[in-house]
Amino acid sequence: MAIVVETTPQEADPAGRLRRGWVARIVDLLDLAIESITAVLLITTVVVALIQVFFRYVLNDSLAWPEETARWAFVWTV
Repeated sequence: MAIVVETTPQEADPAGRLRRGWVARIVDLLDLAIESITAVLLITTVVVALIQVFFRYVLNDSLAWPEETARWAFVWTV
């Protein structure tokens, strides 16, 4: 004769619940960091490209560094 005791998931594995919370916080922090870095790189790409267009077509003097900087920022964004 077996006695069946029903438990809730919290009672069955309290350490697992704490571990999931800890891992979830780290994942959320990592996600926020990646989103922030990506946003900065995308803004950098746009601003540097606009600087290059301004210097090339308005001032008739092209700069050497914006094209490569925009390219690398875009590569790192991807």
